[in-house]
Amino acid sequence: MAARGAERNEVAMIPKRPTLAACAVGLTVLLAACTDGGNGQPTPTATTPPSATASPTPSARPTPTLSEEEAAQQANVDDAQGRLAEYLEVSDRVLAEPGNGDPLRRVRPYIGSEEMVTWWQSVPQQFADQGLHQTGTSTLVSVDVTDYEGDPLSEGTQVVTMEACVDFTDVEVVDADGNPAESSYSATTPVVQDVVMQRQPDDRWTVQEASTRQPFAEC
Repeated sequence: MAARGAERNEVAMIPKRPTLAACAVGLTVLLAACTDGGNGQPTPTATTPPSATASPTPSARPTPTLSEEEAAQQANVDDAQGRLAEYLEVSDRVLAEPGNGDPLRRVRPYIGSEEMVTWWQSVPQQFADQGLHQTGTSTLVSVDVTDYEGDPLSEGTQVVTMEACVDFTDVEVVDADGNPAESSYSATTPVVQDVVMQRQPDDRWTVQEASTRQPFAEC
């Protein structure tokens, strides 16, 4: 995913009406107060200050228009990101009960490489054998698309490579008594995962790779 545009009123300042004369108490007594006891001098004529002119309101910047290809690519990136978020949710549920049913079958619609299949065949089984399970849930915070392969307007294969910021701070691996596993790592901040997503012929986006960057990279 990729990513992404921005949006940006000004109040016109109206000057105060200037004081017409120091001897004036108010507009109602202006003429009497400013005459000199009937000495025949002409009565000052009150002048009307110029009206204030409001500053023009700057027009909003036009929103950039995406080309058909750019719009299609953005839609594909959004779909891939949404699918990754779903994969994380399913993964959390499976690892919370690793011995319940067939873990691989539950995640199979979301993965698309032999490496991912192998991982899901082995890790949940290891959890079950050692009496371990996951608590808490992970959250996809954001993604930064680093590469896009394929013609977004075609029906062919599309591949999106992204740096995913994932929050695992609520996740922990514990034993049957709720004690943290010896090999468990509890993240204290969201970390970067390098992820590759691919669109399949049936339009499903699948996770081809998902690995937490080593050493841990905060995001």
